[in-house]
Amino acid sequence: MLVKSMAGYLPDNVGFYDEMTGWDNLMYTAALNGLARAQAADRIGAALERVGLAKDGCRKVGEYSRGMRQRLGIADVLIKDPKLLILDEPTLGIDPEGAQKLLHLIVDLARRDKRTILLSSHVLHQVQQVCDQVGIFVDGQLIACGAISELETQLTGDTIKIELAAAPDDQNLVQLCRQTGGVESVAHKGEFLVLNCREDIRTELVKNLLYNGYALRHLCITGFTLDDIYRRYFHKEWYHADG
Repeated sequence: MLVKSMAGYLPDNVGFYDEMTGWDNLMYTAALNGLARAQAADRIGAALERVGLAKDGCRKVGEYSRGMRQRLGIADVLIKDPKLLILDEPTLGIDPEGAQKLLHLIVDLARRDKRTILLSSHVLHQVQQVCDQVGIFVDGQLIACGAISELETQLTGDTIKIELAAAPDDQNLVQLCRQTGGVESVAHKGEFLVLNCREDIRTELVKNLLYNGYALRHLCITGFTLDDIYRRYFHKEWYHADG
């Protein structure tokens, strides 16, 4: 019971009574949690203000957009003032602008309110935006956990990822990059070449490019995205399971 009183859960499909107002739905939740009406009213007002629905609390929930329903869901979770919020696919079905507003709210709840947020999501670029620690599950098993930089290091060791663009972008450019000491692999990614290197080889690379008549357009060290990291962990786990 102690854990339940400290935690709040937002499912991926929030259930509200559409014919009731947002305020009345929250009052019903407060009653289920044993809050006195005066205390409940204070918390509901604060929660609606917190999620940006102060002016919409008197509207029937059936009139709410998907994004508004999700924000009302977070207000519902906040009614019992939990230390831990568990959010399951909170941006599912929400337009990009609404999703960004919701993600901003989630970050604010963690940083300003000092709440712990456990976020479950398949939208990995959003996870990368807001999460300090990430756990990767494959077939129901937690196979990796840590900060994104830590997960990247576990997979790649000391590998450095360098993005390059130069003119002309021809096959000789690829060969030149591959022949530069410290380069492990070269691959095209959109308009860039991506070099996986054992060390920072940018100085030597620039010299080689200029010497061979190439004009440098773009050169920077970049990290792996969470999508990259997930795919590599997934393939690693699949390979071991298959073997």
